[in-house]
Amino acid sequence: MLTPQVKVNDSATWHEDWPKPEIKLNEFVSWGLGWGIQHTAAGDSFWHWGDNGNYQNFAIGSSEEGLGIVIMTNGKHGQQVYQKILYEIMGGEYPALAWLMNL
Repeated sequence: MLTPQVKVNDSATWHEDWPKPEIKLNEFVSWGLGWGIQHTAAGDSFWHWGDNGNYQNFAIGSSEEGLGIVIMTNGKHGQQVYQKILYEIMGGEYPALAWLMNL
């Protein structure tokens, strides 16, 4: 489940310029089996997110460090909230969040 299977494509069907003539794969974010995997200098971590309008959530964990957090919000700007929480509590880089913000 936590082995990268597919790198994510930065070109999504709902973007105005889709389809882009060339596919741009994200080198820091990929999909395992049901979980996203982000690659950073500190190591790999697994993540998942959900967006149901005003209810947004994000879960991230590191099997190497034995750490994880689940953040659930009830506001349409949930991504901004859990980004601040993650930086404050865990620090580090979050290419998965950067990718999600561009969706």
